[in-house]
Amino acid sequence: MTKKGKINEIRYFGTNVEKETNIGGMTPSLLKKQIGPADSVSTIPQTKEKKYVYQTGDYELEFVVGHDPDISQHELTVVHINLIKAGS
Repeated sequence: MTKKGKINEIRYFGTNVEKETNIGGMTPSLLKKQIGPADSVSTIPQTKEKKYVYQTGDYELEFVVGHDPDISQHELTVVHINLIKAGS
């Protein structure tokens, strides 16, 4: 939250129920097929996860992709989604 009490970031971690059919079923190739290539892709140094960012006007939609052993030992899948104010 900002000092004025406004939300500037929303995170979604899925439901932890049936992960493979929730956000854990999303892969980078599925994101590209469904919504196109990301505007930027970067690596989060602390976790080595990849962040796929889509610019949507005033907000950025971030898909954080990593290894979730509950879903796949080898395939990268979405572990959470962020919606943040652009430029935050």
